[in-house]
Amino acid sequence: MQTCNQGSKDDITIRSALKTDADVALRLYKEDLKALSSTERLDDGDLRNLNDTYLDDADSGFWIAEYKGDVVGMIGVRAGADHTAEICRLRVQKDHRRRGIGTLLLEQAVTHCRDHGLLKISLDVLSDRRPAIDLFEKTGFRLNREREIADRVLMDFYIDLYQERGG
Repeated sequence: MQTCNQGSKDDITIRSALKTDADVALRLYKEDLKALSSTERLDDGDLRNLNDTYLDDADSGFWIAEYKGDVVGMIGVRAGADHTAEICRLRVQKDHRRRGIGTLLLEQAVTHCRDHGLLKISLDVLSDRRPAIDLFEKTGFRLNREREIADRVLMDFYIDLYQERGG
């Protein structure tokens, strides 16, 4: 569990998700879509079933950021074949952004991947999410490609942890 001091007595706590966190993760996801004024219907099946998607596989994981007991952020890691992983569902509630919560969540996910021998991590982000892109680049993720989906640009990033091991 990690904490982030916000310059006062208020702490942000990063904890492993519980099976019972599916509803709150869905709420955070839907709030984010509303904030973007998005009318698209993205697949939320992984959030509806955190257990099967993230919690039943020791190499995968899902974490929740809490502020004074309220869920304000989340991130997931889905392990794949050949020591790969995908980071997904990074969200921080709008009124809690720019406090280092996204950084803590991303660091938790990358540390989990390192600890589980996952060597290449990928993620994607819409091109209009500049703060998230800046965070990924600051953390060492590199742009792999851009692709167009439903008239929007999706950017694919990756980080190669194999290089850290001298590979």
